[in-house]
Amino acid sequence: MILEWKKEWLKKKTWILLAIVIGLSVGISVLIHMQEVRSKEIEKYNYTHNIELLQGFIKEKEELLENDATNKAVQTALEEDKKRLNLYKRGLEALESGDWKKELKLKMEQIEQNLDAYREGRFVGESEESLTKTKEKYEYLYENDIKPQLSYGTVNGWNTLYLFLTGEFIPNLMPLLFVLFCIDMMSVEYDYKTMKLLLVQPISRKTILMRKLFAAIVHTIVCSMIIFASVFIAGCVMGGTGDWRYPIDAVLLFGEQKSIITLKDYFQQSLPLWLFSSMFFVSFALLISTICSNSAMATMIGIVAVEGGFAVAKIGQDSPLIYQPFYLGNIGQLFTMKNPPNGWITIATLFISTLCCVGITWKRLKRKDFYL
Repeated sequence: MILEWKKEWLKKKTWILLAIVIGLSVGISVLIHMQEVRSKEIEKYNYTHNIELLQGFIKEKEELLENDATNKAVQTALEEDKKRLNLYKRGLEALESGDWKKELKLKMEQIEQNLDAYREGRFVGESEESLTKTKEKYEYLYENDIKPQLSYGTVNGWNTLYLFLTGEFIPNLMPLLFVLFCIDMMSVEYDYKTMKLLLVQPISRKTILMRKLFAAIVHTIVCSMIIFASVFIAGCVMGGTGDWRYPIDAVLLFGEQKSIITLKDYFQQSLPLWLFSSMFFVSFALLISTICSNSAMATMIGIVAVEGGFAVAKIGQDSPLIYQPFYLGNIGQLFTMKNPPNGWITIATLFISTLCCVGITWKRLKRKDFYL
């Protein structure tokens, strides 16, 4: 069993696929880091631009009050603009001095002002629920002494791994990698004409299947851990380890919902889902590998089946007729859906699908004329 896994691990295909994915992951991390550096200049510009706008608004309202000093609506708006101007000026000073905690406190004051304006019917653009949620997030960061991150991505160890697992491109690529890692577990026996020799050995076909499956799963998990570790290390090099207590915009698939969901919650819940997802795609690859007569054909069918399954699932993701395990390939995005499936149902779906693939493979292996 161990030797079978080692044989798979030593294949050039494994190293080529690993190098491609790691290269893409590190490249994406570098791009995010470059954008993060640029975003600091953008944030400073936003403060300056808002200050200039508010100064213009204040000047216009003061001119209006010179002509009509009894206009209470203009007086109220003028006071609000002056409060906002003061907050923006203090925020710019905090940004330039690097005092992120002071800047965070000022943002909390600004959101409190927006909430008051919303309740009085003077604020549009965001709902009260959205403003309240943002306020709770800022309060959590302030109380736990956690530095805020950019909403669209800050490069550090934990956050980069999170972005890696919840994106569009890489997570959809992972199930295809699971299949390609293991697609020739059986078909290679056809290529080297050793299938008949393998099946006439004094071991049961069930043992052969279990050893192949075990080797494929171990091989896939080890490769996945290397990819995840490479992404985490790349993030650590560019931005430090980060804090896995950081709040994220996600929902939980297991247990009751929380007002604040952290990176730690996400990783704890996504790990078993990724494990069962990899088991399904490995068993699916083993099935294709058993049916096809050579590795090239198995690889082509595996790519078409997985990518075609994802395409169909994407088009009709709300249809009950879509085969869910293909849609569940991107586990990371399940946590960002408006109506995500229950975690236990997801695991059950993947596990039953895995058993079906293994069962069909076992039926194929049991046939007496299988190796003729």
